[in-house]
Amino acid sequence: MSIKVFLVDRLSNLAKGKDMFEVKGKTLGECLNYLVNLAPSIKQALFYESGNELQDNIKVLVNKKHAEAEGLEKEITDGDVIYIAMLPQH
Repeated sequence: MSIKVFLVDRLSNLAKGKDMFEVKGKTLGECLNYLVNLAPSIKQALFYESGNELQDNIKVLVNKKHAEAEGLEKEITDGDVIYIAMLPQH
């Protein structure tokens, strides 16, 4: 299974400059957990302390479509591309 995750701007800085990772998972949540295993330094930026809910300023696109409606339960399939951005907080 080949799923690519691209980190945009500040998130790639937290991942020591790396902006693309290949992950595995059947849901968005599984893919993000796999990503955190590869780059633990981004966990705090992505998730609230509970670890099972994305921060409000994190925006996720799957195949260039917003994933917020389905959240972490969104199904992911082989070849999908995930983009993650951290928006400025007000």
